[in-house]
Amino acid sequence: MTAPIDALPATDAPVAAFAPLGSRERALRFLLLFAIAVVPLAFVATPPLQDVPNHLATLAVMKNPELYPEFVVSGFFKTNALFFAWMFAVSSFAGVFGAVKLFVVLIAAAGAFVYPRFIETLAGPAVGRSASLFLFPFVHNFFVCAGMLDFALAVPLALELLLALQRFREAPTRGRGAAVFGLSIVVWYAHVFALLVAGLLATIEFVREALRLRKLRPLFFLFPLIPAGLLALRACLGQIGDQSGGLAVNGAATVFLPPWELIYSLWADWAWAFTWRTAASALVAVPFVWGLRRWRSEVPFFSVPALLILAAAFCFAPYTAASWGYFNTRFVPFLWMALLVRMPPRVPRWLAIGALVGAASYAVGLTVEYRRLDADRQAFVGAMNEVPEGAALLPLVFDTKASSENTRPMLHAWGYYVLEKRTKAPLLFAYSRAYPVYYRERPPEQLNAGLLELVGQNLGDKRAVCTMLKRSGAAENCGELYAEFWRQFWALATPRFTHVLLWGAPSDALAAMPAEYTQTVSRGKLQLFERATSTRTH
Repeated sequence: MTAPIDALPATDAPVAAFAPLGSRERALRFLLLFAIAVVPLAFVATPPLQDVPNHLATLAVMKNPELYPEFVVSGFFKTNALFFAWMFAVSSFAGVFGAVKLFVVLIAAAGAFVYPRFIETLAGPAVGRSASLFLFPFVHNFFVCAGMLDFALAVPLALELLLALQRFREAPTRGRGAAVFGLSIVVWYAHVFALLVAGLLATIEFVREALRLRKLRPLFFLFPLIPAGLLALRACLGQIGDQSGGLAVNGAATVFLPPWELIYSLWADWAWAFTWRTAASALVAVPFVWGLRRWRSEVPFFSVPALLILAAAFCFAPYTAASWGYFNTRFVPFLWMALLVRMPPRVPRWLAIGALVGAASYAVGLTVEYRRLDADRQAFVGAMNEVPEGAALLPLVFDTKASSENTRPMLHAWGYYVLEKRTKAPLLFAYSRAYPVYYRERPPEQLNAGLLELVGQNLGDKRAVCTMLKRSGAAENCGELYAEFWRQFWALATPRFTHVLLWGAPSDALAAMPAEYTQTVSRGKLQLFERATSTRTH
């Protein structure tokens, strides 16, 4: 077995730096990391996480299938379904918003417990102590902010799976093999991508050991992963074969990040939260630099080949592919772990103090961000009393970021209307059988969720559209093309929707509203329109 990288202390480090962490120190470390992530929850009714309102709308559809005959409930036995199963069960006694908060608490507890323990176990207590100083933005990370909660929980679970494999390797008993099997199923249920990365790291580790020993016995430790691996293979084949899925339907091509954006993505798509108020997370540059300096160090599951493969996957895999969003950045949490386990066993005192100050700044900033984004949410739902129960509501969100810089918390805020008023849900995640609900018959392509989001984000301002057309060499008759687009759009949408909710609409989009709609609400960025012949039932 590969020895921890701090097994032999550096000559300039005091012996005390290599003393094992006591239970009191571990508990204090857990509480501090945990508190940073959960204290902001006390100041808002529901956390302002990007995709969560869409998931809440899905929950409303699942609990009221008779009101939504256009959808089919596909059930809970599938990957990326843990949050929905949790919400379906826990919301019955904790309320919907309470269940969301409790799931975020669960993610924070898992991260605060697993991340430092993982580093300490694989790299030694001294490295665990120094690396823990820079873990504060990882517990409440970008995937939490973006509302991708299943993946956010799957990351620490996948790291715990690697630790279970390490224990199984050290003492291969039936009980430890069963623990690996059970935990792998849980990781698959949370999110298949995290299981695939953990499986990749385990395979690299045990294949290398088998080649070094010239024996097949190390491959035995992969056997408990086979059932979950088969489930993962089935999920991936289904994702590839489902031509009705997400981004593929929405017409988005495979997108790669340019090289100059990769370093930014390495930080912003994992360690940064919402705005500059949590910019203290940039302190992760410290383990980044140190990890690169010590990249030749050997650590279980994060050997040099594993580190290089993770880095290559992040750099060369697409940013979006088919129905996968943030594809390459899902390798980032594991790449960060590969760097953190290469931290030195001791950091300068001034740097440790700076990291603690940064953690405090991050906690305060995250709380302020929660409050500001919750105010945006309250403004968005300001027309709730004017929307009839069961209205055929079309939301067009033009300002998706509001007070955020790194996420789009308004993009799915229409989900609160589905949850509260059981309105129609034309932007629901439902274009693939991989989702808990999917369309019985897909709506017209011009009204699919991807296009509706595109309309809001990119087609509201005529001048911006014309600038975009000029760059593509198709700017002739731009004004006429713009007007014709809206005419065709409303010709399809008007008969289907009794109400239209606009958020942050430019004047060009407001001018394109059909005469059949009368404005009933105008409050800041929020406008609500009602069709003169509207019906108030599905």
